[in-house]
Amino acid sequence: MFNLIIEKHPNGSSLVHRTNSFGNTVLHKVCSLRLIQDHKCSLMERIIECGADVNQLTKQGETALFYSISDAELNVLRKYNIDLKVVNNSGDNALNYHLRFNANMAKALFPLMSRLPSFKDHAHKYLQRFLTYNQGTFSYYYQSFLEENPEITKAMFDSLYEHSIEDASQMFCNACNFGHVFIVEKFFEFDYDLDYNFKNENESTPIIGLCGFTDQSNIHLMQQLLKKEVNLEHRNKSGRTALLALAYGFREGNCHNSSSVQLLLDHGAKVDSTDDKGNTALHYAFKMEEWGLMETLLANGADCLIKNKDGKIPLEMASDRNREIFKFMQ
Repeated sequence: MFNLIIEKHPNGSSLVHRTNSFGNTVLHKVCSLRLIQDHKCSLMERIIECGADVNQLTKQGETALFYSISDAELNVLRKYNIDLKVVNNSGDNALNYHLRFNANMAKALFPLMSRLPSFKDHAHKYLQRFLTYNQGTFSYYYQSFLEENPEITKAMFDSLYEHSIEDASQMFCNACNFGHVFIVEKFFEFDYDLDYNFKNENESTPIIGLCGFTDQSNIHLMQQLLKKEVNLEHRNKSGRTALLALAYGFREGNCHNSSSVQLLLDHGAKVDSTDDKGNTALHYAFKMEEWGLMETLLANGADCLIKNKDGKIPLEMASDRNREIFKFMQ
């Protein structure tokens, strides 16, 4: 169809130079389409052969690379000397742009962009984009590359820390709260001087984040974080300390167990701290009927007679059946 249009139209191949109101050329528009891969790449080559400039910018300052959606298309553009260094009007290069919108394309660009002299100028942005992915997606697309290229990983973390200690502290906090184990491990490995009590928008600190995340084992991260100057009595917006956050989500057999609880208590966590509802960790142990948690708390002096704001002691949070067993505690 494209060949027919070029053949029949009076302006012929010069059509590839036309732009719309956004500055998009035919090549920009074709790159953004979802077509059968082989057909799309052939069409891109034909458009370029007709004189299209792969590095022509839209009004947003973007080349066709910003619109491409696969590594095969990237290979076509590289064949015709696409400029990987272009930065759009928002300050993003193609890699940072695709980290927001297209993980497949970002994965293909990463090895190429990491070899550019300008890589470190943008590296702090790449690292921050990783937290927009969940742990599983991040692991699938990027973690293996970072593990295989430790010098690139170090350059990215160094870039973030040098750009802003506050931003680095915020990212560490968010990584703890989102369960990005790899990123948290790297912060510890590189041992930056961070604010380890940084608070996110929910007033959650890194230690509260680690205690509240239950999808992956992280007691080794808790152990490392507790070597820092960590405030264990800080409360998030729900009034929960690290111990309360752990107790609230505690399920025997998930990533936390009684060892996690004992670790906090050994480092000075107050066993009878209460949240906004007046519940202690022991209230949650009875509510969820987590007997291992209950035993650990009681062994560390938990008060079994503290009443929450509903006037209930911990025992009264348990089911009727189990209340009978523990009547002696009333």
